[in-house]
Amino acid sequence: MASHARPGPLPVPSPAGRPVPELDPALVRDWQAGGGEPIDLFAQARARLGGVAAFRLGPRPTVLVTAPEAVQHVLALRPELYVKRSHRARLLIGDGLLAATGDAWQRQRRLLQSQFTGPGMRRYEQRISEAARTTAARWAAYARDGQVLDVGEEMRRFALDTIWRSLTGHPLVPGTERELAAVPAVVAALPGLPADGVAAQGAVAAELARIDALSSRAIAAASTAGAGPHGPGLLTGRPCGGRPGRRRGNGRGGPKRCR
Repeated sequence: MASHARPGPLPVPSPAGRPVPELDPALVRDWQAGGGEPIDLFAQARARLGGVAAFRLGPRPTVLVTAPEAVQHVLALRPELYVKRSHRARLLIGDGLLAATGDAWQRQRRLLQSQFTGPGMRRYEQRISEAARTTAARWAAYARDGQVLDVGEEMRRFALDTIWRSLTGHPLVPGTERELAAVPAVVAALPGLPADGVAAQGAVAAELARIDALSSRAIAAASTAGAGPHGPGLLTGRPCGGRPGRRRGNGRGGPKRCR
């Protein structure tokens, strides 16, 4: 492990107060030259340096935190010390939950939290199951034809199909899937973008334009196509009376969710 770390550790304190070891830049260059996926680099940093590791894709170090106790420290025990300031991420996700911080993050988290409870997740069981069946059928066709499949790519397709069904109520079609290929291109470019926000946006302007256009088309289509085979998606579901947060009584002294 020591042979792959820089001689001097990063001057960035870890949750335990120790310097963060940095992955050898030569290994990062090899990863970039090979066109590897980000998860490959993350796995390499974790395997070589442990649960708190760093690597450089641009002028500043990126610190990868995977050790459970360190994740708890960052997200639960001392979140006020770890403020999200990445303009690069905001190019893609705006000021949503992943990029927001402080009160804005708290508000959005409360809004979305109900979607990730047991009852909330059960609303999406059929959509996830249908996406899994579609993936299984595709794999069966590969097996019949003797084709080799890329498991990583297939799981990405499954995840996209699941998300798309949840958002729109309809399965992901090939044309939309091709358009969504712009998203990984932007994500892969984020760490190496210029520090200046305007210059960074210009570097991925074409990809961002494709994502914006796709989002607009998806919202318009979801609004006009109506409910899918398993009901409306998140883009088409409306609260009772069209006003956010309003619920009707269920006759048993409790609220009833609109459908």
